[in-house]
Amino acid sequence: MPVVKPNPPSLSRQRKAALRDYVTALAWRPDGEAILVGTADGKLTLLGPNADELWSENAHDGGVLSVAWNHDGNEFASGGQDGKVKIRRSTGKSVAELDAGGPWVDQLEYNPTGILASAAGRTLRIWEGVESQELERLKSSCTGLGWNPADPTRLAAASYGGVKHYKIGRMEPDREFPWKGSLLSLYWSPDGRHIACGCQDQSVHVWVTESGEDMEMTGYESKVKALSWSCTGRFLATSGAAAACVWDFGGSGPKGTTPITLEGHKQAIAALSFQNRGGLLATTDESGALFVWDISKPKKPISTTAMQGEAICVEWSPDDSQLAAGDAQGNLSLWQTEPKAPIPASPRGRGGST
Repeated sequence: MPVVKPNPPSLSRQRKAALRDYVTALAWRPDGEAILVGTADGKLTLLGPNADELWSENAHDGGVLSVAWNHDGNEFASGGQDGKVKIRRSTGKSVAELDAGGPWVDQLEYNPTGILASAAGRTLRIWEGVESQELERLKSSCTGLGWNPADPTRLAAASYGGVKHYKIGRMEPDREFPWKGSLLSLYWSPDGRHIACGCQDQSVHVWVTESGEDMEMTGYESKVKALSWSCTGRFLATSGAAAACVWDFGGSGPKGTTPITLEGHKQAIAALSFQNRGGLLATTDESGALFVWDISKPKKPISTTAMQGEAICVEWSPDDSQLAAGDAQGNLSLWQTEPKAPIPASPRGRGGST
């Protein structure tokens, strides 16, 4: 008797918006019905679900470096090379212009209560409306910033020398995670148990937040900046070569194991992103190739396509039904994803080192 097999998840129905310059930042509105795009010419554009332009504004002198939505989707913040944080309504209406205290603003993040954190060079500020609290000044530029998903009163900031951990209401860090090297990015696991950082010295460093225990993953071909956690916090995907490496933090963790290796890209990985609720991973490389993987079947991608240039901005919509990517040629592409993939549970290899 014939057996009917379900179709594998795939990308379909590409829609594209041609913007004027290099796509530098993007973020889906929390309802998934629009996506905010920042470009190197300082412009902000809000696109609808069919890549139709809803509005566009010249927002910053110089490029847009970061964008972030408030939890309710009614307001967003953008940071630029002019050292300003601009607050706007979803309609594009300007609300406030804030001085972030440094020459550029490349780190912004709201917590679930609507408090905004900004990093501009060595200056960290926490904003409640237009009122700010400046945290202890870092010794070098902030390269990663994030609120603890399990405790929205706590903020972590990465820079040369390690990660500092702050609590709302205190200027000085209450904890520090030292590392004698240059950290390039910071990503909390969804459960708040781990902080992962990509490093200039061709490694990845991960701390267990409760105990302070640290782990180092080495052997990468180049510096590591792009990281992404799976929605359960079990898997951490990393760049640093033409192949993406995925570490398994389930059970006793990745110590003493080898990562899942996703091979197929011809050039170095530029960006990667796990789904918010499902188990698919999107990766792009410096040539603009975009692959989607089911990491429980890592031998080949389940879907492949291409951008017109390098894409360093790749994001799934909140419900994972769409994938957005912006490239160096100023194109924002949207794909429909059908059907959704289950959260993976894959075997782990042994014999590697961390």
